[in-house]
Amino acid sequence: DPGIMSMWRAVVTCACRAHARPGSRRASTMALYEIEGKGRALVAERAISAGSTLLQCTPIAKVLKSTSDVTACERCLGPLPSASRFCSQLCALEHADHGGELLQRCDLRALHAIHEEQGRKFPLMVAQLLASLLAGLKQTGTAPLVWQHALALCHAVIPDEGMPQVEEEHRALVTAFVAAGISDDSSLKLLLPLSRYTQLLGAAQLNAFELHTTRGHTISCLLPSSASCFNHSCEPNTHVSCSETHEVSFVTARDVGAGEELVISYAALDLGYEERQRIFQYKYAFECQCPRCQREAAGTVSE
Repeated sequence: DPGIMSMWRAVVTCACRAHARPGSRRASTMALYEIEGKGRALVAERAISAGSTLLQCTPIAKVLKSTSDVTACERCLGPLPSASRFCSQLCALEHADHGGELLQRCDLRALHAIHEEQGRKFPLMVAQLLASLLAGLKQTGTAPLVWQHALALCHAVIPDEGMPQVEEEHRALVTAFVAAGISDDSSLKLLLPLSRYTQLLGAAQLNAFELHTTRGHTISCLLPSSASCFNHSCEPNTHVSCSETHEVSFVTARDVGAGEELVISYAALDLGYEERQRIFQYKYAFECQCPRCQREAAGTVSE
């Protein structure tokens, strides 16, 4: 996010897991390996043809960055068959299960103002995750999978100079849930202490996807932890996309050989070398040395 984004630094506390969990579907065509000198990587277990779906999942939290003129389901963003909030009973149930009704009771104008004025969308994502946690605890007495996925994501940390703003956001979030009568201050600070709030912000910083639906919506979202295991290359063999709803698909862009790493691009492919490197350093704190970047850095391929 602007302002704090430049102060993030990566930490090597990645709890990503290769196995799929409820809420995501992953074919038995890939596995997570440790590669010497590189770290963890998703690798094809067998030859995979172009156009194969590797993973389909839905966001564990999302923020609309822009909307279209068409009406949309509050849960999946799909078309509405009538003048209602949801396109189906399933979406209505999922909305409630993920804390949607709790969230609607909260006055989050302070966090929405931060999003509108500063472009900082991640506090709103954490609010959604907290609502999911509270709804899950109320229904089953245990933390829901959404919360477990969020805590399993790689995360970044904030240096001291960024903490005053983060502390203010944390206070605003806790106050909103208390004022809505959803929980008391001490319980909320036990479930979401400042340290966990900053961890979730860091998870969003390193793992948020920006996606565009075919109906004109742009969303920034967090996906289940299995989706965060894809490493980056400026010559990806896997594309990430969604259609008219928020369901996200990871699909092979070309034929992939057995033993080949499955990679996606963290930046738009039409950007030049220097602009891509700025994004990687600014947002993810790494320097890309993929084959394309090596060629362009050496001047063998014009941008």
